[in-house]
Amino acid sequence: MNKISQRLGVNTVELRHLKSFLAVAETLNFGRAAERVHLSQPALSLEIRCLEDDIGVRLLDRNRRKTTLTPAGLRFQAEANQILIRIDHAVREAQLAASGMLGSLRIGFISTAAKEIVPALVREFRETHPDVDLSLRNILTMDQIRMLEADALDVGSCACRWRGIRRSIWSPSTASHSFWSYLHRIDWR
Repeated sequence: MNKISQRLGVNTVELRHLKSFLAVAETLNFGRAAERVHLSQPALSLEIRCLEDDIGVRLLDRNRRKTTLTPAGLRFQAEANQILIRIDHAVREAQLAASGMLGSLRIGFISTAAKEIVPALVREFRETHPDVDLSLRNILTMDQIRMLEADALDVGSCACRWRGIRRSIWSPSTASHSFWSYLHRIDWR
């Protein structure tokens, strides 16, 4: 029993065992199921036996001619399908979050940007990133700097004159990379 199993007081099931079981449950044939999951038939039989031992329930009735699901196997099939759907969903969500297409972005801005710059920027960003939650706050420049340093803000803006730049935007966070790309297209005049 692994540490998770010990802590939860139950046996854990391996994902590969779920996939193997579902292949057998869908085909009701160990030979075709073994091909589907790229295992030999004896290896697949061993995985199913391990799964049944782990959960303490017989899932399949099998003999040389026929394989059928037990009542427990039917129920387990439905639940195992849902688990794989949730895992696929979790993988997609993680990929979207890593690409900047999902998540949240905390943006600070100064009051002079509130009327024209921020609304246009937010509108354009939401068109291509509809699943990113934006938190917009009107914050004084020095407070933005402190919040950026404390990782309490992802993007900040200020009005300043420095080497011909009239306004600037900081973004020390890689999480705000997608937003940062929009900032380069703004006409700051």
